[in-house]
Parts: sequence; C-alpha cells; structure tokens
Amino acid sequence: MHYLPFQQGSLSPNWVSDIDSRLKITAFLLAAILIALTLNVRSYLVISLALLVWLVFLRVEAVRIKRLLLPTAVMVAVTMLLHLALGAKAGKEIATVFGLAITETAASNAALFCWRICLFMLAALCFSLTITPDQFAAGLWRILSPLKRIGVATDDIGLILFIAIRFIPEIFRQYHQIKMAQKARGALFGGGIVARTRRTVPLLVPVTVAAIRRSVILSDCLTVRGWGVARQRTYHGRQVLCGRDYLFGVVLLLLVSMTAALSL
Repeated sequence: MHYLPFQQGSLSPNWVSDIDSRLKITAFLLAAILIALTLNVRSYLVISLALLVWLVFLRVEAVRIKRLLLPTAVMVAVTMLLHLALGAKAGKEIATVFGLAITETAASNAALFCWRICLFMLAALCFSLTITPDQFAAGLWRILSPLKRIGVATDDIGLILFIAIRFIPEIFRQYHQIKMAQKARGALFGGGIVARTRRTVPLLVPVTVAAIRRSVILSDCLTVRGWGVARQRTYHGRQVLCGRDYLFGVVLLLLVSMTAALSL
C-alpha cells in the first residue's frame, strides 16, 4: 500500500515494536492531548524533540515523511491564511496585505497553530509505524476491559474498531488494484476534476460489491468461531509488562510532567 501516507506497523521489527501496545496507545493519546491543550513554544519544543528522537529510533526513511508533506503543507497554508486574515487585530501591526492588517498577535497565533498541525501529523506517523492493527485492537480491548464491570460492551467496541482499522486499507487496496486493471485495459483517468470524477465513479461499484462480500464472509467466520457465546473473551497471546515497558513508561511520565510544567 505504497499510496497510503500512514501504514500501520509497516517498519521492520525492532525493540520499539516490542513495547506493550497499551503503553504505545497511552503515549499517543497523551501526546495528542498535550498538543491540543497546550499552546506555547516551550511545551511544543519538548514534544517536537521527543517525536524527532522517536523517528530517529524508528529509522524512518525520508520517503515516508515526504508523503506527508503535501497534505501537511495544505493544512498549514489554510491555517496560516485564516489566522492572518481573521485573527486577533490587537497588537502591533507588522504588515498590510491586500488591505488586511497583519498584527504580531495574529502572526504568533498562526505560527503556533501551524506548529500544532505539524506535531499532530508527526505523532500520527510515529504511532502508525510502531503498532499493527492486531496490536492496536488487542491493546484497546485490554485498556477498555475494566469498563465491562459497568455494562459497557467493550468486546463489541473493540471488534468494530479492529474491523475498521483492518478493512479500510483493504478497501483502498482493492480500489487501487481495480484502477490499475482498468488502466492496463486502456482506461484513462486523466483530465480535469470533473472528468476524473466521472471516470472514477464507476469503480465504486466493484469496490462496494467486494466490500459487501468481504463483510458477509467475516460475519460467517465470526458465527462459526462462536463470537459472543463466551462471557469472557480469550486472547491469542498474553501481554506481560517487562523491563523495557517499565523504562518506556518512566520516560513517558517524565516527558508528560515536563511538558505540563512548562505549559503552566
């Protein structure tokens, strides 16, 4: 799936991939919360340094980062324009563009919010490359399992998330294969936006049919394997925390504490 910007667990196995999936999910959630709730330079510097170190440990190829440049650049450009044009007018005026006054406050907010978008994209890249769909589903199931005591259907929620994570890339792969097959038969998908849309719409029919067929097969498989019969679901393997996981947890706790302290 080389056409997808995020590919879950697509790096070669290393010590990072062996970290407990519950800790990786917790790390991503904490990173997302800190990025969303804090808005100052010092906190973002700590988060940026942590994510860059993480990418270095993952040994991510430059081509993977390049795939994120276009969507990130578009979001950054739109955010920058909106904040400069419609942002706060308080503060010293530093420039005038097309009759719109740009102030220091608007420029500062625009830079911080663009930085936030880049951090979100980097965090999503780090998370998607270090966890597989199976690990994510199993880790999320275990994190949510205490909620079963209050009547929350955690098994069904985990299954739904697992199916979505596993089969959405499969739908993209199916669409890509059908499109390549049509190109091999002489079909053209070029032209303007309207022409490309008109030529792409017919591909949705076989993709939809394949998705429905796959869902029917999956439903039969779950029925045959007795899904929902047992009150306590079983797991293929046990996840036991080891020294590497405890070390990762300590480092994560220190980074979160430092970021939170700098944001005060």
